[in-house]
Amino acid sequence: MTPTDPSWRRRHVLSAGAALAASPLLAGAAHGANSFATKPIRLIVPFAAGGATDVMARALGDAIGKDLGQAVVVDNKPGAAGIIACDAMAKSAPDGHTWMLGTTSTMVTNRFLYRKLPFDPNKDLAWVGRVCTSPIVLAVHQSLPAKNVAEVLAYMKANKGQVSYGSYGLGSHGHLICAYMSRLAGADAAHVAYKGEAPMILDLVAGQVKIGMGSPMGLKPHLEKIRAVGIIGKQRSNLLPDLPTFWEQNQRDAPYQTLGVTAFAAPGKTPIEIQNRFAQSAARALKLPEVRARIEATGYPVVDDDTPAAFTADLIRDLPLWQTMIEQAGVEPT
Repeated sequence: MTPTDPSWRRRHVLSAGAALAASPLLAGAAHGANSFATKPIRLIVPFAAGGATDVMARALGDAIGKDLGQAVVVDNKPGAAGIIACDAMAKSAPDGHTWMLGTTSTMVTNRFLYRKLPFDPNKDLAWVGRVCTSPIVLAVHQSLPAKNVAEVLAYMKANKGQVSYGSYGLGSHGHLICAYMSRLAGADAAHVAYKGEAPMILDLVAGQVKIGMGSPMGLKPHLEKIRAVGIIGKQRSNLLPDLPTFWEQNQRDAPYQTLGVTAFAAPGKTPIEIQNRFAQSAARALKLPEVRARIEATGYPVVDDDTPAAFTADLIRDLPLWQTMIEQAGVEPT
């Protein structure tokens, strides 16, 4: 069974329903909006200072702080695949003074990659709102004849057992998409997991791996030596406006349309009134030209109208798909 079959999404409907029932948003959080923003606000970032998420956090923090009338202090807590930061946020007081700007890995896929987390991702995290989606780009070494996604699949099929692809980590989005393509093509392609995007791109440029997936910002400087053939989802990247999407290339399987995100989260028992107020403040910040420009510089589309209800519903819908992609990629939880 593959994601081209509508039943592929339905096969985990019960687990999605269980996650929905456990969601803090729908569990009837206590009221407490009146005590919100009465002291400085901590914004936890699961990455080191200077990275793309940190830059977004600081731009958003300044704007949100002005909007709410309180200083927003960015607290970088890198390490352990975001688990350290997520745990710190999950165990903070749910009073609206601690938030996290995280990614799909920290909020969604870690639950499938690690057998034991120090927090319950279904109860201890509240999903507040997206800042941007994070579509990734399929690229190949120039020596490959493939110029679009269909030709990459054909090349993988014709060279069964002889193709390697790189990703920026085991269980990363790039790994899952390439593993799905390998499975679809019956290619038995070898996965090479790197410790981050930069070393993967260097080996792709050098031809040590022939296929890889990365961010628009990371790949763009190297497009004289590698060839970008498609970006997942339905929306082109402003950094690579001439690059067709998978959707435009009639590659419309569910994994190709499931996007990573950068988004705000809060401790699970944070009252929904406070979540909504913070999400509204974030939406106003994301409409400011100077904030928007910082995020668009990464090549990722801004989401400036999200709500806790919409974000939670979309994540719960996609949880079974992420789980299935991880399982089918052969990733064993550690």
